[in-house]
Amino acid sequence: MRSEPARSARAGWGRWILILLLVGVGVWFARLDRSKPTTAAGETPLGPQPPFTGITRAVFVGAGDSLVVAREGARWWVTHPLRDLASEERMTELLRELNGLKALRVLPDSDGAPFGLAPPHHRIRLTDESGREFRIALGDSAPAASALYGKVDGQDRVVLLDSFTMRRHFRPQLTYYRDTFATQFGPGPLDSLEVRIPEVGFRGIRHSAERWTARYPAGLELDPLPINRAIQHLRLPNIRGYVDRPGDLHALGLNPPRAVWILFQAGRAETVRVGSPTPDQESVHIVPSGRSVVALIGSDFFRDFVDGWPRLAERRLLSIPRDSIRVIRFLDGVGGYLHERGRWSEAPSGALVADTTAFGRDFRNLLGLRYRSYPRRSIPPRVAEVTRLLVRSATQVETLWIAVDGDTTAWGRSSRRPQWGNVSPLVVKTWRYRATRTKA
Repeated sequence: MRSEPARSARAGWGRWILILLLVGVGVWFARLDRSKPTTAAGETPLGPQPPFTGITRAVFVGAGDSLVVAREGARWWVTHPLRDLASEERMTELLRELNGLKALRVLPDSDGAPFGLAPPHHRIRLTDESGREFRIALGDSAPAASALYGKVDGQDRVVLLDSFTMRRHFRPQLTYYRDTFATQFGPGPLDSLEVRIPEVGFRGIRHSAERWTARYPAGLELDPLPINRAIQHLRLPNIRGYVDRPGDLHALGLNPPRAVWILFQAGRAETVRVGSPTPDQESVHIVPSGRSVVALIGSDFFRDFVDGWPRLAERRLLSIPRDSIRVIRFLDGVGGYLHERGRWSEAPSGALVADTTAFGRDFRNLLGLRYRSYPRRSIPPRVAEVTRLLVRSATQVETLWIAVDGDTTAWGRSSRRPQWGNVSPLVVKTWRYRATRTKA
């Protein structure tokens, strides 16, 4: 059995060890803070006084090359290390962050050398409309907390600054301040567009969001869905990167361009040149409107941009609104369908359609029947048997011709689309079968 003096000695050693550990932890925390803050976190404004009402020039100098953004007239331009349009939104954010700049902590130190500030890693110089300048230097990352050491020109103390804000707005990459719009239109719809492509170019006129027609080829109806989708893609901030050393523009499909899109709004025109996809097919090379750089946008709508009017023409064979149709009649015999009091019945028997689910599906498919690709010339089917359907509402009448040529090919045309073109074999076979059954 151990003696009482031995236990007391062990307890004394334990207390000394605990004291030494506490002292070490205190020293560690003191070294992390470097020194005790003199003001509470987030309460020390650092921005210019009085605040800037605008920025005319921003210079960001780092370990590598510098970045210069300057206002020229109504727009911002990157002027170094290259020339390109700058983002108005980014510069507005920079002004807001500058005027709201605050120190997380103010340190009593005035010597910047221990904090990576003599010389600094980054220097920022911002100029307002009156020529007044605001300068700030950025140094090392703080060992504790997401912060950078910094020092404002004309102020003696070293401060801790929010790392995310500094890296995003005051230590930016070149791409951060570049404009990401292919065109510079304001809000509101376009009036028209011109697409220049050899042999398949066109000029489109907008009548409403759901109706576009071509001035040339004359009388051609355009499909509003891909037209509006392509225009929207050029009006949103969809630029995802740049090729600043493009080399051979011919290899990128830009000399000559695969297509030139000219968009018009209230007498103003914006021109976008469209080239070829990247090797991975993820992006497409373009030259944005009013700029000389090569940019990258997503390739989702590439074929809409470069295939001309055969891609963008309205391909539906029938135009009567589905809910207004009252009669479907087979013209090569007796039979058809009537819609009365919300129900479809067979003619001439008057029997109600039994399988309404199947008929509804087939009816929707018939009204959606379209050319698989718009026929640039009419190619009649090689079969003699053609089925004709008359589709009528209270105010419109249209006729549809359909034929099957083998197991995988079908043809269709209509009074609205007089050229024969390739269509869905499944839809054609379904309605040829219905025509045969009602005749019986």
